[in-house]
Amino acid sequence: MRLFIVILLLVLAGTTPSIASERIESPHFLFVYQDGKKAMAAELARRSETVLKQVCATLGNKADEVGQINVAIYHGADAFNQALAQWGARVEWAAGIAIPSQNQILLRIDAQTRFNIHDIFRHEVSHIALHNAVGGHRIPRWFNEGIAVHQAGERILERWRRTAEASLSDGLIPFETLKTGFPANGLRADLAYAQSTAFVSYLIKLHSWQAIRVLLKHVRNGSGFDASVRRVFGRSLVNLEREWRLEVDRRASWIPFLTGTGILWIIISGLFVLSWAVNRHRTRLRLQAMDEPELDDEYA
Repeated sequence: MRLFIVILLLVLAGTTPSIASERIESPHFLFVYQDGKKAMAAELARRSETVLKQVCATLGNKADEVGQINVAIYHGADAFNQALAQWGARVEWAAGIAIPSQNQILLRIDAQTRFNIHDIFRHEVSHIALHNAVGGHRIPRWFNEGIAVHQAGERILERWRRTAEASLSDGLIPFETLKTGFPANGLRADLAYAQSTAFVSYLIKLHSWQAIRVLLKHVRNGSGFDASVRRVFGRSLVNLEREWRLEVDRRASWIPFLTGTGILWIIISGLFVLSWAVNRHRTRLRLQAMDEPELDDEYA
């Protein structure tokens, strides 16, 4: 085991020259971090086993099946981007990245990520666990990201709003174009994450996590993703997307009303009626008090 760790650290040192050789281990994780980031690494390590257990339980696999996950923590965008380049990845807007085939996670720690790094970590762990749950078989990028965002609970309501707004302008991205990758543009990538999360949430709400677990088992056993979707949900992915778009359109139709001047006048009118009713009630109480005899002080 010690020899394996030494070899792993040498590999990490060769591919990530800016990272120090300090490390923290847990049963299923090896955290490698830069000087000054021990507290953050220790906090992630403390929660890591619980995170992995929860993520795997939701997906239907077990932590021991996943194996050891290596987590490299970088301070700042420059060191993080250098590491991404050495791994052959280029994602300008990323705060973390998972390489499931290598059980590798890279995290960026800076002012932008320090307060939500636990959500980012859970997101990347979900990618690793999902890869294991389907036995390494290919699944669409939108499904992969939608599951990870949903498991991490990252701005789900905000992303639904983003999806609804795009629906109003007929700006949703066809999922067919999100099978293998997301747009490089940050705004378009944000929309891709948003609608992927919304679609996966729709499937979970409609059919439950149990159906998702059955879907993953079919994919793991060699069925293609599209065929597994039809088998589990009873209709094609194209039809499910069409139904989801209709649902989004229905909900989004309320946005102009809720954000326009009409709702403002309704609120103002409601407050006026409420104020009138309260004042009327108070006046009635005062009139009743005037009709009643005054009590002696000893009975007050």
